[in-house]
Amino acid sequence: MSDLLHTLEAKRVTLGVSGGIAAYKSLDLASKLVKAGCEVTVVMTENATKLISAKSFEAITSKSVLTSMWNTSREFKIPHIDVRNDTDVIVVAPATANIIGKFASGICDDLLSTTLCSCWAKPILIAPAMNTQMWTNPLLQRNIRLIKDLGVAITGPQQGSLACGEDGIGRMSEPETIVNDLCQLLAK
Repeated sequence: MSDLLHTLEAKRVTLGVSGGIAAYKSLDLASKLVKAGCEVTVVMTENATKLISAKSFEAITSKSVLTSMWNTSREFKIPHIDVRNDTDVIVVAPATANIIGKFASGICDDLLSTTLCSCWAKPILIAPAMNTQMWTNPLLQRNIRLIKDLGVAITGPQQGSLACGEDGIGRMSEPETIVNDLCQLLAK
């Protein structure tokens, strides 16, 4: 991977964090991206903020975290358009079944789903994380095929111990794997 790390230098990465328990891994991911020379903007869903503090991401990225389409703390800019114009690549980690379904269906009811819809022409990497039964659900698999057909890259999920106490496929890829897959996506 170190051979490809140069592909991340000076890249503007939008890190989307949806409301899965794997959100804690996204802190490590953000840190690895910053250390690789990326400018990281974090967009969190409301459910993600219930699991992990936006302040933690702000400490790592030295940037305000975006959580709402109605945030007026920035200059008057439309947040999802502003993010689109200021990003080279989107990474969603964790990507819950909910955010994947919204993206695949064009549903835009929060800042992350609206940003994904706005950024469809940018490189996008999704790191799914959910219970095995959710991951193997035919509807979710249809959504995965649909976004893959549109050019979205998928990393994982992995086999292992899940937050629900079960063992199976559904673990979010480790941050190192996501960084590696991101490097490969940008090297294309």
